Amino acid sequence: MKATIKGTIYDTDAAQEICNSTSPDGDDLLYRTEDGRFFLVVMSMVVDGVKLRPSEEPEDVAPDLAPTDDSLEAMLDSLPKRKGRIEVRETIIPLTDREALVWCVKTQLPQCFLGAVLDCI
Repeated sequence: MKATIKGTIYDTDAAQEICNSTSPDGDDLLYRTEDGRFFLVVMSMVVDGVKLRPSEEPEDVAPDLAPTDDSLEAMLDSLPKRKGRIEVRETIIPLTDREALVWCVKTQLPQCFLGAVLDCI
């Protein structure tokens, strides 16, 4: 993925992936460019043009996408309808060094260390 934001080119092919954080929509990835700039690639699930919140499922926004029952046949029948209405969008978000550090602390460290580390930075 490649984007130009405020005159700076962010390219996942030319940058180093530092780490990732799983989210309900897919992994959010932190990258660092050759010149030291950080950026996130954030995944967002969209149903019928509406961005889902982290706790939402496609069926919450579009109940008609839910299979009629739990059978494999019902799930397979719903796939073509779902495919045309559900998409995953990737967005590049530039981060300052501090923002990248805070993102790493919040997403990579065990919960028991977060407060102590955030108080130090």
